[in-house]
Amino acid sequence: MADVEKQLDNLQQQIHAYKQRQIQMFKELQDMERDLALLKAQATGEAQSSPLSSIAAQSSPLSGIASINERQPAPLIVTQAPIEPQPIPYIKQAQQNVRSQSPQVKAKASRGLEDFIGTNLISKIGILITIIGVFIGAKYAIDNELISASMRIVIGYVAGAALIGTALKLKDKYNYFSSVLMGGGVAIVYFITYIAFSFYQLMPQSVAFAGMLVTTIATVLIALWYNQKIIAIIGQVGAYAIPFLLSDGSGKVFVLFSYISIINVGLVVLSFAKDWKILYRIGFSISWLIYAVWIAANNFTTISFAASLIFLAINFITFYAMFLSYKVFRRDVFNLPEVLILLLNALFFFFLGFYFISANNPAVHTLTWFTLANALIHAVVGYVVYRIRLFDASVVQFVVALALLFITIAIPIELDGNWVTLLWTIEGTLLCMVAYKYNRSLYLQIAMPVLVIAVLSLVQDWSEPYQYLGGSKGLGAFSAVPFSNLNFWTSMVVAVLFGWISYKHALVKPEMKEGYTSLFFQKLLPLVFLAMVYFNFFLQIHYAFDKAIAAEGMGSISAMNIVFINNITLTIYTAVFVSIVLVVNARMVKRFELHYLFLVFAMLTSAVVLLSGLYHVGRLRENYLDQHHPLNTMFLLRYALIAGLIVLWMSAVYATRKFPLSGVGVRALSIVFNITLLAVLCSEFIHWMDIAGYSNQYKLGLTIIWGMYALSMLVAGIGRKKKHLRLGAMVLFGATILKLFIYDLASLSTISKTIVLVILGVLLLISSFLYNKYKELLFDAPLSEEPAEG
Repeated sequence: MADVEKQLDNLQQQIHAYKQRQIQMFKELQDMERDLALLKAQATGEAQSSPLSSIAAQSSPLSGIASINERQPAPLIVTQAPIEPQPIPYIKQAQQNVRSQSPQVKAKASRGLEDFIGTNLISKIGILITIIGVFIGAKYAIDNELISASMRIVIGYVAGAALIGTALKLKDKYNYFSSVLMGGGVAIVYFITYIAFSFYQLMPQSVAFAGMLVTTIATVLIALWYNQKIIAIIGQVGAYAIPFLLSDGSGKVFVLFSYISIINVGLVVLSFAKDWKILYRIGFSISWLIYAVWIAANNFTTISFAASLIFLAINFITFYAMFLSYKVFRRDVFNLPEVLILLLNALFFFFLGFYFISANNPAVHTLTWFTLANALIHAVVGYVVYRIRLFDASVVQFVVALALLFITIAIPIELDGNWVTLLWTIEGTLLCMVAYKYNRSLYLQIAMPVLVIAVLSLVQDWSEPYQYLGGSKGLGAFSAVPFSNLNFWTSMVVAVLFGWISYKHALVKPEMKEGYTSLFFQKLLPLVFLAMVYFNFFLQIHYAFDKAIAAEGMGSISAMNIVFINNITLTIYTAVFVSIVLVVNARMVKRFELHYLFLVFAMLTSAVVLLSGLYHVGRLRENYLDQHHPLNTMFLLRYALIAGLIVLWMSAVYATRKFPLSGVGVRALSIVFNITLLAVLCSEFIHWMDIAGYSNQYKLGLTIIWGMYALSMLVAGIGRKKKHLRLGAMVLFGATILKLFIYDLASLSTISKTIVLVILGVLLLISSFLYNKYKELLFDAPLSEEPAEG
């Protein structure tokens, strides 16, 4: 009755809200009609006054004077009263009804919390306190030996019976309160029976089991009679607890699982008959937990191999049939909780069965056939459900997707290696295809963990053949051919599939681009695709050089040179890759947020070229000069590296033209560019000084280069009115002066000191002259600091 009253209150509140909205809409309609009447009245007045005013002007003796004077239109005076639309009688009646019902609805709403506490919460707290009190009293009696063991059990049964009798007496008038008392009485009977068997041995195991089983059956029947799921839940928990409470450690696993199977079937039937989904969800959780603990504890040796698989299959089929029954007969919609139960049911059966089979019969073919059997079950179910033609076609799609999932798992189990990653990716791609074709975002949510697993599997595939990622060592680890091995090509296929998913997701409807799936597929997945492509080629290049190093022998001079060449080559590859990504995004993809990210990557790559690439080129040059090797390879690598840096900056400039940066961004980019150009010029100077045999005599030249570059920046800043260039020139002049007096002068000869001081002084004087010459242009007129390339 309490539930019915709550439903009535909710309906009355909804009706009240709808009527309030209806009244508000009517008021707005009245305002609109009033405005319409005014406009009509004005239009009618203008139409009537125009001919009359022209006739009066022609017949009036003052018309000539009026024609001389500047004429102003006479104001229009509307004498017609605005039309007030009359309320519709139904609306009047609705207003009266709402006014009369509002106090009652508000009063009932205010009583909602009080009603919940008084009729629901307090009763449950009360029965819980009563049960605790009974057990505290029983414990006190036991501790003080006030009554015998048999008397304690009898008193416990009497207390339970008293609650049950009181519940039966109050059922007709107070159904919900009576159900709470009934649940408490049943719980007391359960635990008193357990205490009588376990603590005092007052009854044999068979009698205790029969008594608790009868109590469970009676509880289910009472739940049906009361139509209260809370009683059924108590009976369900008690049913699962019986074998564990009454266990004597004899290891009768066959009896245990037979009992659990019977209980599961009975409870799912009850769940379906009364539409109490919570019963089969609880049963699903408890029964699979029991099987998992049993297998994890290696207790499956107490039961035959076939019987174990049969019980696992019964548990799986029971809940599979429960799920399908709701979809077929009750025509439930496919929602996320049901998806999780269906998926977990399939995965629990597969993984527990897989573990059990691998422990008893670890042959690969057996595991493969077991996996294919799982796929066949789902394929057959999918076909049957398809023939039934449910209104919710997503059930068929998901069941078929499960079949595909186990097919893809079966192949790598049989073949092993890179196929695992490939087939996980194919599975995720198929799920995405179904999602895009049928506009079902649910399949994207399912595909997400599959694709994440594929990425993790790919990382594992990469770690095996590569030394620096923790792979095997020695020449035996380099048996594959770079760029012509299974690892490379399967990784490329995986990357292409990830790229295809990213491309398709960019074309889907807006409603498919909402929530966390959009963050994954629209923002994260494209980056994962690019990372896959980049690292796949990166690892193959690294692998090729590692193979050459292993052939030369670690520690040799030749191996050291190959290490330098490897680092330079990888730096060139990185610069070219980032350049391509920048241009492709600017011309084809046109994602503004990606442009900022790729531009940051470009600046980091530029720093890597300067700090790592040019450094390793210098080390290679030193080794080649010491060993009197031809410098052709070194020259090729050096200028290929500089060419890669030039291409990188050209791509960055091109991309910023397509996606203009803010003024701060352009100035920051300009500063980084000037630092890069100065570093390359200094490196080039050192390079040729080293080749010419002046490896330790370039301090003077570097100081002069810094000063000249600072002057060029100053000239550019004045000519283009760029303040950041002029400030950068000042900073560089300051650094040059510090370098000169702190580092250079201590080791230079007198002539060198004279030359560098004179040159630097002249450069500073020229700079000062330029500032003085153009100071009016720079400081009097407003400066343009608009974004520009610099």
